[in-house]
Amino acid sequence: MNVVIEDNKYIEKFMKHHDNYSERLKDEIYSNINTMINEKAYKIKDVRGLKYRGKTVFEYKIILDKYFVCRIAYIKEDDNIVVFYISTNIIKATFTKEVSNLKGVTK
Repeated sequence: MNVVIEDNKYIEKFMKHHDNYSERLKDEIYSNINTMINEKAYKIKDVRGLKYRGKTVFEYKIILDKYFVCRIAYIKEDDNIVVFYISTNIIKATFTKEVSNLKGVTK
C-alpha cells in the first residue's frame, strides 16, 4: 500500500517541535509501516471504535531510540495508508483520548 503522511496542523506542529527526529521518523513510517501491518499485526490496534473520514482508526508505537518513542494514528483508505496524527504520548488510554478530540474524528 502507498503511505501518505497527511499535511495537517497536528503533523506539522509535531514535526516542528521534534525537528531533530522528523526525518528519521518519516523514513521509519514510509519504510516500515507496511511491514508492521503485514508481519507484526499483533502490534497494530484499533483506536476504540473511532473513525476518521469514515474509516477505522488504527495505531501503533514507534521506537526510534531510547530517547524518542511515539504513537501514530492512521487509516486505510483505498490503496493508501494515511497517517494523520503523531504523539509522544505513549499511554494508550491518553493517546485514544487525544485522537478522539481531533477535528474530523468521530465515534
